[in-house]
Amino acid sequence: MDGEQQTSGGGGQSAATQPQRHGDHEQTRAGVRGQVAEVIGPRRAAADGVIDEVARKAHRTVRQQAIAESTRAVGTEQREIVEDELIAQRGQVERKRGRCHDQADGKGGAASTAVRKKRLPFPLCCRYHRADDSRAPPTLPYTDDRFMTDRQRWATRTGLILALAGNAIGLGNFLRFPVQAAQNGGGAFMIPYFLALIVIGLPMMWMECAIGRLGGMHGHGHSAGMMTLLWNHPAAKYIGALGLFIPFTIGIYYVYITSWTLAFSVFSLVGSYDGLATRAEMGAFLAGFQGTQANEHFGSVATAYLAYVATLGMAVAVLLGGVARGIERLAKIAIPTLFVLGAFLAIRVLLFGTPDQSHPDWNVSNGLGFVWNPDLSTLRDPGVWVAAAGQIFFTLSIGWGIIHTYVSYLRENDDVALTGMSTLGVNEFAEVVLGGTIAITAAVAFFGIQATQEIARGGAFDLGFQAMPVIFQRIPAGTAVGSIWFLLLFFAGLTSAVAMAQPMVALLEEGWQLSRTRAVALVAGAFFLLTQPVIFLHRYGFLDEMDYWVGTIGLVVFALLEVIVFAWIFGIDRGWREIERGAAIRPHPIFKPMLKYATPAFLGSILLLWLWNEVPAKLALVGVPEEARPYVMAARLTIVAILAAVFMLVRKASLSWKLPDHPEASG
Repeated sequence: MDGEQQTSGGGGQSAATQPQRHGDHEQTRAGVRGQVAEVIGPRRAAADGVIDEVARKAHRTVRQQAIAESTRAVGTEQREIVEDELIAQRGQVERKRGRCHDQADGKGGAASTAVRKKRLPFPLCCRYHRADDSRAPPTLPYTDDRFMTDRQRWATRTGLILALAGNAIGLGNFLRFPVQAAQNGGGAFMIPYFLALIVIGLPMMWMECAIGRLGGMHGHGHSAGMMTLLWNHPAAKYIGALGLFIPFTIGIYYVYITSWTLAFSVFSLVGSYDGLATRAEMGAFLAGFQGTQANEHFGSVATAYLAYVATLGMAVAVLLGGVARGIERLAKIAIPTLFVLGAFLAIRVLLFGTPDQSHPDWNVSNGLGFVWNPDLSTLRDPGVWVAAAGQIFFTLSIGWGIIHTYVSYLRENDDVALTGMSTLGVNEFAEVVLGGTIAITAAVAFFGIQATQEIARGGAFDLGFQAMPVIFQRIPAGTAVGSIWFLLLFFAGLTSAVAMAQPMVALLEEGWQLSRTRAVALVAGAFFLLTQPVIFLHRYGFLDEMDYWVGTIGLVVFALLEVIVFAWIFGIDRGWREIERGAAIRPHPIFKPMLKYATPAFLGSILLLWLWNEVPAKLALVGVPEEARPYVMAARLTIVAILAAVFMLVRKASLSWKLPDHPEASG
């Protein structure tokens, strides 16, 4: 009984104290939670950081593998294989996610285990695995700029403008422009010239910049891929292939011509042509150098060959440096140097006054007048208008496919309107102000207007390599001034030569998945091999034939086709939005219908005039000496072979392209 009472009393005491014990237990649990939270907090943050980092690396690796693998896929029928491979790779990432958490457990220790056992939230899972994550891998590559982070970029906007200007500013600015002006009415030539600049030059500069930026967004650094973005048709890539064929083919002989300026800069500095006081004597010196005749000056083409190899080597060195470290660095050095040299020469020419007092009409004023005073009667000649439009193509490098490539290294919303206008302004200053002042003005001051007209009819080479060296020998410090003149031409030519090679390098890099070193080596090797007939068959007109069909007719054909694709097939409304996107200044709306109607009409008229007036006689070899005809035909066959090879390269590369699926870039 005592035991029962004791038990009963004990039971009563336990019942009485049970609420108090429960409260103590809750307080203990709360305290433990607080202590666990203090311990878990920093460790949990560390664990989350580890998970994030490991998942990020896993995602980056798999994404790169997916892009590399899918871009090597060949043909539409293999796209399903590519998608299956990507699905399998996603499975690999899922397994890596599991390892992420295991590693997190290892780093977080007991704290991480406590979190999981208590079923507490673990919100910072691997970012890759969130369903709505914008960084999830694509179904197929090249559908968005997010997947082009490995593409090269310009380091600065200034670098891009200088590179574009370097592409545009070439031998034509300082040699071809003054000759064209002198041959076609002097100042009257400037009327169709500036009209063509407004109707053709500026709208097409904007258009090609917009196409280039759009192509770069989708991984294409060449016009062949870009045309497929504008027009979903098998023919589009072959239209764009002309933008690879033209600069590559012109580059074959342009590097050789540029090497002449390097050699003559050295000749002038060391006095190699001292004492050759007439243009005829300088013409013999130039012919001996080119190997077209053996004379007392040169016994073979060896000197010219050495200069060519040196120039090609410099171009290759620049290309190997890439976009920012090669081309942009060259532009930042060469273009400012070019303007300094050009300004010096222009001022020196303006100080010539009247060099020969026995001919008071041979002076600087008449020289400037010869270039700028208009002979309005020449405007009735359609050839003057064709010449002016042709000069715009040469001076701005539109219709070449080079601008497309250069601008493709911009980012999605980088400005192209102001960039295009800035490039045009820099080029026009070099051509109209410097090019229009130096050579022709100097020729009139020393030879008179009649002799200068004869020089102009002889062409740009007669002016630059025959007349100018004679002038330099008649002025104080002429050897130094002559060296500066040819060095100016060399910088202008080298920047353009590098630009001509870059589109083909981009195709091999992006379309054929070659390293830059291999791509540059292949392009340089092709240049070297194909330049051999240009060098050794120069006397038979091999170079001139290539220049006519590719550097004259080809430019207008490609320009006309790309305007039609951009303004009529892709649509002028979408095209204009592409031009205005990210623009610091908005182009005037008048250029919109101008690009759609006036520009193709102008280009079509020029092409028809050539086809009617010049092409039939050219095809019939009218005026070609009998001994030169086999070599002229060989030049034409070379052109056809290069075009066929470019088409095959583009076709093979296009098998792995995927058309974009967002509305602003579909045909």
